[in-house]
Amino acid sequence: MKVRYMIDALLVDDASGSLTWKPVGVWAVEVDASTIAFEWKYLPGNPEREAEADRIATALVESGVDRLPDDFLEYHKDAYNSYTGQFYGPFDGEYANLPACCDEVIAKISSGEI
Repeated sequence: MKVRYMIDALLVDDASGSLTWKPVGVWAVEVDASTIAFEWKYLPGNPEREAEADRIATALVESGVDRLPDDFLEYHKDAYNSYTGQFYGPFDGEYANLPACCDEVIAKISSGEI
């Protein structure tokens, strides 16, 4: 399946005392889905970020949205408060499903590959 995803990063102090962007999570959507196909996953310790994704998903369902707009990720990337975080991407890939994409990206973040 075709998947688009973006990486969520927080602005943090690194070991040298400099500010740097630290990847902490991923949002993924199915390309050309006929439903709301939106998945997210975060490293442990990021409940505020998870809550934001939960809030967005809940709002979509409560609003009766049955399909995500093509620019869903770009819209949320542009709407993010850059003082608290930023998104990298979106990127395109082929995955078995959305959870597989999120699991792979989180594994790469955990290993330092991303």
